[in-house]
Amino acid sequence: MAHSIGSLVLRLIWALLTVIVGLWLIVEPHNGTLTLTLILGIYFLFMGLTRIAVAFAGRGQQGAGLVGLSGVCGLLIGILVLAKFPARRTGQSASWWA
Repeated sequence: MAHSIGSLVLRLIWALLTVIVGLWLIVEPHNGTLTLTLILGIYFLFMGLTRIAVAFAGRGQQGAGLVGLSGVCGLLIGILVLAKFPARRTGQSASWWA
C-alpha cells in the first residue's frame, strides 16, 4: 500500500510541475523556449556521457559499440545545442535549430 501511495504522490508532483511549466510557456514564451533549449542541451550532454560510460563498461558485449556511438552522437548534439545557445546572441530566438 505504501508503494502505491508514494507512486501516486510522485505522479501528482510530476503533473503539477508539468502544469506549471506549461503555464509558464504560455505566459513567457521567449524565456520558456530559452530554458527548454538549455535543459535539452544539458540533457543531451549527460545522456551522451552516460551512454559512453555504459559502452566502456560493457566492452566486448553485443551492442556496446552501438551504445557508444549513440553516446557520441548525443554528446555532439548537446555540444551543438549549447554552443549555439541563443542567450549568447542578441535578439535571437530559441527556434534557430528547428
